[in-house]
Amino acid sequence: MGKPFRLELEMLPSTYDWALRFPIDPLAESIRRSRLPQLAIGSGGSFTTAHLAAALHCRQYGLPAVPSTPLDSIRSDLDLRETTVFLFTAGGKNADILGAFDQIIRGEPRRMTVMCATTESKLARKVRRYATVELCEFDPPSGRDGFLATNSLFASGVLLARAYGKVGRQDLSLPKKFEALCGPGFGEIDYSKLLSRPTLVVVHPPALKTVAVEIESKFIEAALGNVQISDFRQFAHGRHHWLAKRGDESAVLALSTDADSADVTLRLLPKSIPRVLMHLPHDGPISCLSGVIHSFELVRQAGLARHIDPGDPGVPSFGRKLYNLNVFPPPKRLQQRSIAEPEVAICRKSGATGLIQCKEWNRALDKFLHQLTSARIAAIVADYDGTLCDESKRFDPLPSVIAKELERLLRLGIPLGVATGRGQSVRTELRRALPPELWERVIVGYYNGSDIAPLTDDGHPDGAETVLEPLKAAAELILRLQTLLGIDTIELRRKQITLKSVVMPIEQLWKQVQGLLAPQLFPGVTVLRSGHSVDVLAPQVSKLDVLTRMIQITGCTEMDVLCIGDQGCWPGNDHALLGSSLSLSSNAVSADPERCWNIAPSGIRESQATAGYLQMLKRTRGSIRFTIPRLHRKRT
Repeated sequence: MGKPFRLELEMLPSTYDWALRFPIDPLAESIRRSRLPQLAIGSGGSFTTAHLAAALHCRQYGLPAVPSTPLDSIRSDLDLRETTVFLFTAGGKNADILGAFDQIIRGEPRRMTVMCATTESKLARKVRRYATVELCEFDPPSGRDGFLATNSLFASGVLLARAYGKVGRQDLSLPKKFEALCGPGFGEIDYSKLLSRPTLVVVHPPALKTVAVEIESKFIEAALGNVQISDFRQFAHGRHHWLAKRGDESAVLALSTDADSADVTLRLLPKSIPRVLMHLPHDGPISCLSGVIHSFELVRQAGLARHIDPGDPGVPSFGRKLYNLNVFPPPKRLQQRSIAEPEVAICRKSGATGLIQCKEWNRALDKFLHQLTSARIAAIVADYDGTLCDESKRFDPLPSVIAKELERLLRLGIPLGVATGRGQSVRTELRRALPPELWERVIVGYYNGSDIAPLTDDGHPDGAETVLEPLKAAAELILRLQTLLGIDTIELRRKQITLKSVVMPIEQLWKQVQGLLAPQLFPGVTVLRSGHSVDVLAPQVSKLDVLTRMIQITGCTEMDVLCIGDQGCWPGNDHALLGSSLSLSSNAVSADPERCWNIAPSGIRESQATAGYLQMLKRTRGSIRFTIPRLHRKRT
């Protein structure tokens, strides 16, 4: 694990140049889709990265963002379903980050991203089992860190800053040169009077907490000294008393930028207390990156003063045993073609973990599974984005496993209806994925079912950018208030208006538009949302029309058509479709105990969940039925 700290510091300029060139579009897109409260997880040096990520996220979206250690992140009382989780790790192999991933994926956060400074790690192999978990992995030119995280930490911070800057709203323009990031006078501060005392008190403004956390981490991990950290005002609430009683063994390091002056606080301290002001250039998150470099210099000087190489301090045998200790419960094996455990499915339905043992919910699940496995499936109607393809990859070709299963079922005589908010692009992808001889067995309900046609029909959908009369007044109002509403993109179709925002969460955009288009002012107009947009629909437009058309074509009943979607909870755009008698969700569910259940295994969602559902459709007893190979039920 050892590497001379001096050599690690010498590599920082080349690491910075590399990090400025590394492609960040996938990471930026993941951040763009993660406009939710954030839990940022890391241990050791990666805990500093977690602090920086939380600060960037809060500054970007104005939403709560909390840094956490792996052990603290798996608290049983933590509901992650409406959060985005970021995991940060240098090597992706320690027991804590692996164990945290296994537990958190069972908590089913809305979004999850893993950032690893090593490619092809153990963690990456776990991540690849879950199609909707985003992975950003890289190998810094410096190679593996020594005992302390340095280049991996710095590279991760630069990549995060660039990615958040690309998303927008905040100016995160990084200097082109490493020296400019450090600022004038870097390396000229003499910290010797601080290092003459065993305890270092670090006071900081809120914007520089990441730097304070990094100093504390490095000093404690390399046994360079005791460190206490506090913001300026928290320090005033009693923590200053440490200096009154132990001032002869303490020194103070104050962090500041032009926006946060520390002079007033320092002037009030007893003159006998050694103090140094670390004034950092730039502002906000960029000043944090500069502060991380300055903290490395402080650690270097502390190592020289204490005769300890921070990059290779020597690790005791008990330390290695502690590091490799695994306190996390073993993960449950991911089984293909299996369904969720009852408590998982019921938790999704009830929305409250305290109700998972409720006998009524268990009876409701049993009744639904019996209905599902007893039905003779005559047709399928499915949503597209988030169901047949992953929301984050909606412009990619249809996943091969989905295409394979759809082709199998079509050849077995099961017709397919696709209900989508999109237009011609879905027709193109379906034709690309399915053999031409099967197209006549597929109908597509474009623009949320307002334009239904066979897949063979080149004349549909009607993509004219003309809004029909029931929606004209709504379109005019939205166009007039576009800037005030924070809408970036408006797509007009005959019976649908699609709205998108780069910086505003979909939930917030929906609330604004729903409030604007009140039912009493716009009777019959419906405002729904998908995972990436808000759709304003003309009166009587519904994905249920695709189900109705399928029943007309096949002559079957509603109980014979399996409907699958991902947005089953109002105001999700699959709410009406998954309100039908026989329905499964690949993601969000309604509270209705008789339909719209998500029975995919923990952490499996979107196209991966749909693929599992389709694979369980088998010809048996002369008809196509939903067969569950293993009902791992826990009876209560």
